[in-house]
Amino acid sequence: MPGVVELIDREVGLPPGPQLSAVLAELPWSRVPNARLVEVLQARSRQLAHEQANVWAGMAEIARAVPVAGLSEEAVARAGDDVEWASHEIAAGLTWTPTAADRELDLARVVVRGLPLVFAALERGLIDRGKAVVFADHLDPGRGELTPAQIRRLCERFVPLASGWTARRLARRLLAAIVAIDPQFHRRRYRRGLRERGVVLHLDRDGTATLSGEGLPPDEAAAAAARLDRLAEAARRAGHPGRLAQISADLYLGMLDGSFHGLTEAQILARLLARPRPEDSDAPSTGDIAEAGGSDETAGAERTGAERTGAESTRARRDGPDPAAPEPAGAGKHSAEGCDIDETTAPAPAGRPVDDHPPEDHRVGEPTDPGPAGPNTRRWRGERVGVREGVEVRAGLATLLGCDQRPGEIPGLGPVDAEIARTTVARQRRGARWQFAIVDPAGYLLLAGPLRHRPRTGDPPSRPPGRVRGGVVELHLTLAELSRFAADPDLTGAWAGLVTEIAGRWAQRHRSWRELGNNPRARYARGALARHVQVRDRSCVGPGCDRPARRSQLDHTVDHVRGGRTVETNIGPGCWRHHPDKDRGWRLFQPEPGVFVWVSPLGRVYRTRGAPVRPDLPDPDPPPEGADPRADPDTDTGRPIDLRILWREARDPAPPPPPPSDDEEEPPLSEVRSLVRETRHTDLVTELAGARAVLDSAGVELSLGGSPDTVGPTARNVLGRVLREAMTNVLRHAEPRRCTIEIAVAEGDARLRVVNDGVGPGDGAGFGTGLIALERYLREHSGRLAAGPGPDGTFRLDAVLPGAAR
Repeated sequence: MPGVVELIDREVGLPPGPQLSAVLAELPWSRVPNARLVEVLQARSRQLAHEQANVWAGMAEIARAVPVAGLSEEAVARAGDDVEWASHEIAAGLTWTPTAADRELDLARVVVRGLPLVFAALERGLIDRGKAVVFADHLDPGRGELTPAQIRRLCERFVPLASGWTARRLARRLLAAIVAIDPQFHRRRYRRGLRERGVVLHLDRDGTATLSGEGLPPDEAAAAAARLDRLAEAARRAGHPGRLAQISADLYLGMLDGSFHGLTEAQILARLLARPRPEDSDAPSTGDIAEAGGSDETAGAERTGAERTGAESTRARRDGPDPAAPEPAGAGKHSAEGCDIDETTAPAPAGRPVDDHPPEDHRVGEPTDPGPAGPNTRRWRGERVGVREGVEVRAGLATLLGCDQRPGEIPGLGPVDAEIARTTVARQRRGARWQFAIVDPAGYLLLAGPLRHRPRTGDPPSRPPGRVRGGVVELHLTLAELSRFAADPDLTGAWAGLVTEIAGRWAQRHRSWRELGNNPRARYARGALARHVQVRDRSCVGPGCDRPARRSQLDHTVDHVRGGRTVETNIGPGCWRHHPDKDRGWRLFQPEPGVFVWVSPLGRVYRTRGAPVRPDLPDPDPPPEGADPRADPDTDTGRPIDLRILWREARDPAPPPPPPSDDEEEPPLSEVRSLVRETRHTDLVTELAGARAVLDSAGVELSLGGSPDTVGPTARNVLGRVLREAMTNVLRHAEPRRCTIEIAVAEGDARLRVVNDGVGPGDGAGFGTGLIALERYLREHSGRLAAGPGPDGTFRLDAVLPGAAR
């Protein structure tokens, strides 16, 4: 029997499947060396993904299996449409609830049939179930929100990248791309969702109740959650015994049920402190931190917290002044360049920044500053009642100028469309901190800095007020955009002074870069260095972590006490989870600015780099010609909810006819009718994606010429069925190494050619029943089919269909 190390070396290079399963069966965990444990875990994860793909494939087959009555035990019979009792069959066979079976069967249909590239990646172990679910949730063809061409583009773009991302990062990048690819359609969908907003109340199993809003504008929801965060932090610092989540819930209820009506924020906090609930208990601060942060891997809803909202929370004020805070600027003043200059933020006092665990501190003049914690708290001062809470928002300067429709982002919440980004920025002209980020062609940071100028626009009644309390506005742009905007004041209009300020900062970039290392012996990173690192790295640098950098501590890669310098090559954000890892056996290196290498206690090496400041997104699709085949989100109310099978009459499809005899030259008419019926479910774009996945999994090199977008919808539908039959011939009747698919339009005809090698002498002579049915089907559409072997060991199939634009 081979040794354990030899087996591990063998499984590393094996794709998931029977061979890998056999090797893993001979590797009990108790015999795996410590240094190889993670490799075996990765192999088992690949095999698990492979098995998950095959479980879903089996469910998809069950969904079209006809009843066995009247069939032999060895008969294989599938229907063209799904049977209605399939989920109940699956539920009974696997001891699941019908609801669980419905959910899994829906996923199986979407992934196996609608997303062949995703299914192929899952079957090969390149992605796991969680990432496949993300693709299914966002790209389900059954919703009719994306065209087949758009789904194909997104799969081709993101499936290869998904293995290196967490499910949460994949979901956010995918959503941003979906918004970017068709901004107008998704803006209309957003408006429809906004019209359906409401409040939900239901009783939970433990007797408590859940009250939540849905369909809310993301910027306004983030601002509301940010205010809860700030007040909960203030109450906690003032001595409230509850945890942050408990305090936030009390604030939420009191503001809605009228208990706090007419009270100032100081009075609200005083009432909370005077009347804590008896169920509340003093909890350690680390629990509060964990609660506010949430799970790094959670792709769905999170608790209210600064990480989720992206808003400036008072946790930073508790840990010390924001190290990246710019110099204050004056409100209501105007510069010579024609922009407002904001001076509403009071300067932060000298104190300890957020590296390690600095003492409690607060900003001078903070509106709800509760003062030192304890019974002798002083009165809160400087309140501004009725001022909206600010949030952190990131957007391209070109987007804010109306030059493009790239989505913006509310950190911790996710991407928002361009219109929401513009509205959020307009609401934060005063009171929020503004900063710029100039990026390279790959989207990574070159230079960041604070902005004193604001666009010089008024606040007419039709627009939201431009003053908030706290928040951050980050504008990013490329060097090409900066040159374009600086040379065209007419294009920038009210933003001209702000663009001039950014251009001036870029002209002095070398001095700014030198300032990042001005104080290498400082204990903490602050000012320009802190801001640069937070913008550069975007999030905690721990493997798989996406906690925003502004919610993390600025950590020395080489500890300061061991001689580590306070410079950009030795500073990176570390959240409360990953910051202590260096004391737990992990080693951290930063070979170049912003690139981090972690060495785990088991000797594994993990390389991390923050997400680009400006992620690469697909270009918007051109407007569709003619009628858009997708449902109009302005009027569509969503797909109807299907009643369960027990609530309606079953409609089982009839069993298929018996197979034809070998000497039958013409296929039975039922086969032709079945072929015609199946064309309702085919499309050249979808079948081409499926062909790519099938040939790739079979190790066949594919050469593609032309595009399915050059032919009309009818031709795509008909030729999709031709391509499906051609792929069946390629894999069933040959042993190919190469296959060529060509799509062209000539003399008004749509043409499809499929050529494959691996055909032996005599193979392919004459039409089989499948090609006979296909030829007859094409004749019914005024088309023609030619197929046969060539002298060079290839097989060629040519389909011609008149009226390519149909």
